[in-house]
Amino acid sequence: MKTIVTFHIGRGGRFHNPGFKTYEGELNLQDIIRRHSDNLYDVNRKDGKFCKPYLADCSGHNVCDTPKAEVGTLEFDGEYNTYICRYIEDCTEDELELIAKDNSYKSPELQEYMKANYIDYENFNED
Repeated sequence: MKTIVTFHIGRGGRFHNPGFKTYEGELNLQDIIRRHSDNLYDVNRKDGKFCKPYLADCSGHNVCDTPKAEVGTLEFDGEYNTYICRYIEDCTEDELELIAKDNSYKSPELQEYMKANYIDYENFNED
């Protein structure tokens, strides 16, 4: 089983600017969808005709094209509230740094991957 990690893009930083990325943990897209299920709706019709199923928010805007997948994006507005779920192997160097700096629980599989693939991991996680 591949390790899946989640990042949230929202507001943050010194001036609370949009585009601030944080590590959310080892969650897949289904976990994030369940977390926001009170604001999401399954849609399979558009203008009275069947279409490819997607998730929509309360306003009817498409927020996820792959509602049954383990990895993908849940994008509420593009700048301030976006969740990205991806396999650890697909993470960028900046995302690996976010994981390394985070103090939350990391599974043994994630710790092994980080030790093997992120050079500074030990510097951030000294006991």
